[in-house]
Amino acid sequence: MDLNNSPRRTACVCSAPSTGRWQSKPGSFDALHAAQVFPSGNEYGIPDLLHTSADRVPAWLVPYRQRIRVNESLDDGAVHFFLDDYRFETVWNRPRKALEALRPYTTLLTPDFSLYRDWPLTLQLWNVYRNR
Repeated sequence: MDLNNSPRRTACVCSAPSTGRWQSKPGSFDALHAAQVFPSGNEYGIPDLLHTSADRVPAWLVPYRQRIRVNESLDDGAVHFFLDDYRFETVWNRPRKALEALRPYTTLLTPDFSLYRDWPLTLQLWNVYRNR
């Protein structure tokens, strides 16, 4: 095959004005949640957690996405995220859907994305950010 004699492709130069579609992500998808910036008092921009008094200890804990018995009062317990990360990745990827499922609970613990000492610092900071 002779590359010198192959047909050339030319770039299309359009004179039409931009439609503005480049300014939004398809399906309103924002994987980094860059549109939601929270108050931060540190150089990395990791959101500050508001102080919440722990005036009572929950009677029971339930893992995220596990069904509970109907006879248990949701006010007495709390939802935890001490699970493998993939089990609660939807909390980050689809927060509105996750919050809808968590709405009946009174007490929620923060997500607990893994922090491994042998990971690069950037990945550790990323998961601290996602934990907040």
